[in-house]
Amino acid sequence: MKKFGLIGFPVKGSLSPLLFGAAYQGRYAYDLIEEPDFGSAFRKFIDGYDGVNVTAPFKEEAFRKADIIDPVCRKIGATNLLVKEEGRIHAYNSDYIGIVRSIAGAVLPDAGITSGNIQDAIYGAFGHVPYALVAGCGGAGRAAAI
Repeated sequence: MKKFGLIGFPVKGSLSPLLFGAAYQGRYAYDLIEEPDFGSAFRKFIDGYDGVNVTAPFKEEAFRKADIIDPVCRKIGATNLLVKEEGRIHAYNSDYIGIVRSIAGAVLPDAGITSGNIQDAIYGAFGHVPYALVAGCGGAGRAAAI
């Protein structure tokens, strides 16, 4: 059975295991990996997991450990997903698309937003690149800023 988890500190109150279990109906194991330092959490990932979600305060450190970095992830400088593929660690970031889809869904609820047309739809709704105040400078804050 493939094994996944959530790295962060603290994470003991996270709903991620419940959400992961509902989405994948128990086909995979999902654990909380709560460690006060990233090195310990990362070793647990390397030693026993196929992939991990990464949350505060480790998104930037996790980004630096990846062998292959998704372009969006590289632009943000942080990752919230590390996956082992063919012996290498791949970094991805779903914060960005989640934030953009949330904004697009709020502004254009019936527009049929997809990953392919999301930027055009937002620009069309506002008539220009929209401005927003982002409070925070961690990985998710930077994802919102781009």
